Amino acid sequence: MYWNHRVVQIVDPKFPEEVFFEVQEVYYNDKDQPCGYCDPCVGGENLDEIKLQIERFAECLNKPILISNVDFNHEYDAEVV
Repeated sequence: MYWNHRVVQIVDPKFPEEVFFEVQEVYYNDKDQPCGYCDPCVGGENLDEIKLQIERFAECLNKPILISNVDFNHEYDAEVV
């Protein structure tokens, strides 16, 4: 299993016409399919760690947007460490 930061379009089934985007930590299964996401926090043991997270946030803006109710229909099958 691995993760990275990605922009995710959050779709609420009750209000599908409302579009909302969030930077999320996206987790992938052993087949490199997105299988889950959670809100990232910006924090660390020092300022360099915070700077690295912010740089990763900026990098994710150059990747395709993932859609919550479309791209996360994959099972988690990675070995838990």
